[in-house]
Amino acid sequence: MDPQSTIGAIATLFNAILLIADGLVHLQLRVFHLYSIYGISAIPLQLFGSQTTWRLQAQILGEMRDEAAMAFKESVYNECTMISVAVRNTPLPSNSHSD
Repeated sequence: MDPQSTIGAIATLFNAILLIADGLVHLQLRVFHLYSIYGISAIPLQLFGSQTTWRLQAQILGEMRDEAAMAFKESVYNECTMISVAVRNTPLPSNSHSD
């Protein structure tokens, strides 16, 4: 095998590994920020929410008085609870076939 092609393949593999690691670091930071703002409610937000929405919410929370911020956090928590209950109560499709 040609040494230059080996070096090129190693460089490409290393670049791919760095891109994956960068994506994982950004995901972990996003989860940490969500958890620091919303607590345990961050799990449904991470799964079902959009990044733009929660960044806007974080900005709004930072500009509010404590009472308004707590009311806002409670409404987000209630919304996440409704999503959780809806998902849990959704019936699974039946696998029975009529022959």
